Amino acid sequence: MARYHIETYGCTSNRGESRQIERRLRDAGHHRVEGPEEADVAILNTCTVVEKTERNMLRRAEELGEETADLIVTGCMALAQGEEFREAGVDADVLHWDEVPTAVTNGECPTTTPDADPVLDGVIGILPIARGCMSDCSYCITKRATGKIDSPPVEENVEKARALVHAGAKEIRITGQDTGVYGWDEGERKLHELLDRICDIEGDFRVRVGMANPKGVHGIREELAAVFAENEKLYNFIHAPVQSGSDDVLGDMRRQHQVEEYVEIVETFDEYLDYWTLSTDFIVGFPTETDRDHAQSTALLRETRPEKINVTRFSKRPGTDAARSRRTARRRCPT
Repeated sequence: MARYHIETYGCTSNRGESRQIERRLRDAGHHRVEGPEEADVAILNTCTVVEKTERNMLRRAEELGEETADLIVTGCMALAQGEEFREAGVDADVLHWDEVPTAVTNGECPTTTPDADPVLDGVIGILPIARGCMSDCSYCITKRATGKIDSPPVEENVEKARALVHAGAKEIRITGQDTGVYGWDEGERKLHELLDRICDIEGDFRVRVGMANPKGVHGIREELAAVFAENEKLYNFIHAPVQSGSDDVLGDMRRQHQVEEYVEIVETFDEYLDYWTLSTDFIVGFPTETDRDHAQSTALLRETRPEKINVTRFSKRPGTDAARSRRTARRRCPT
């Protein structure tokens, strides 16, 4: 049996993928070690959200390649830009998340037993409810890795949540590339139904919902807000990345939602909940963003007053339409 070392970078969804890899490895009899120098195989689960992250992933892959016998690179950068590792001279197998356990077991199929405890991060259980999204953002390279939304049935995710609780989880983190579109591939958004079912599980635990794009949330905003209001197990927290306060920039980003839809989400949650936390993201310096667009973003911040704001400077990702855009190509007269 193999001794493995695994490192995970990026979002909670990526950490959820690593937990699933570990579950299958553990069920196959393999053992985790803390350092790559002790391991038969090192697994690097990568992120590629911005250019700086890409450079860090290449550097870490080179270091791990020198510290361990075998290296497997997986995750978003591996799937979207696998050639970068080969061009950098990294000696590694570049694999999809689902291929990693079989590669470590030399082709043998591990058997996941239904009564086996899931892998927890302390008392935190990470539950990836789906993989992929419904967006086609002009600046995003991650879509190459994750593809379109693929939603397992509600009952399947409820059983995974129940297993996490039985294993000792005090907090379940619902994650995915876009939790708000869970079920859309089956014709009906079902995030509110899933959360309601998970909160019905017996046990002392809380539930935190991960990133949900405004377009997916907007269509179920009242149903979702009602579920939050009715279930004490749910943290009153949503992460809805608006990215810009300008509809023109949102159109160039191909974000699918408009500013007014984001505002309506905030107003709906204000109506249903006395206290709640709003987290959102903004991209600044998008190629077509003007001073007027930027001013609209700051005005939206003042209007909606999110408690948490992630501001990211635009980063050109190779092969994306936004990387080929001309800066400030769309000019408008100030008003």
